[in-house]
Amino acid sequence: MAFNKAIIFVIALSSLLALSNVEATSRSPVEEVDPAPAVESTSRILAEAEAPSAFRLEDFCFHTEFPSECVSTTRPLINGHINAFTILDAGLKALAERTQKATVDVEKLRKKDKKSEKSKELAVCIAYYNIVSNSIKRAQAAIPAKDFDNLEYELDYQVSSIRNCETLVAGSELGQSDSPMDELNLSLTMVAKNNLGIGNNLMNPERP
Repeated sequence: MAFNKAIIFVIALSSLLALSNVEATSRSPVEEVDPAPAVESTSRILAEAEAPSAFRLEDFCFHTEFPSECVSTTRPLINGHINAFTILDAGLKALAERTQKATVDVEKLRKKDKKSEKSKELAVCIAYYNIVSNSIKRAQAAIPAKDFDNLEYELDYQVSSIRNCETLVAGSELGQSDSPMDELNLSLTMVAKNNLGIGNNLMNPERP
């Protein structure tokens, strides 16, 4: 049993290192965007985008994987018109806030017993959350440039990074108990998958 746990941890850590290398080298054109102009440009695009007169947040969120979550997480963060751009922008902000909170919460769990196997697994999950946070910034920078290829990549990257933490937890001691990690990862997954669905709508606008 201990041997199997060690194998799971080594595989997860190897995957994380590979993901980190890809993150550091393959997305450089987007990463180098100056954050201040990106924020200003994003605001301009969101302000200029026209929303259909009959468009409602509930109508759009109905087509996401978790409609109720879509409405509750984005509504407080939307300023101005409601459209695919403003909803995605709000969704990314919501995911950034939840990821930051999850990182703090998991760090507290890890510090309770730094020498345990659980602590090592939690450290890997924290690294995945950091990857998600960096990916969110790149996705936000891709919106004003309407760089939909990179936007789609980053949104999918966020979902897969959270899933990697879920897989690690499920195959460890943490997955054999009522772990708070399950609730944390579910909270992140719902927002990330909804954002991916919204991003797909931007590239294939068949719905409102």
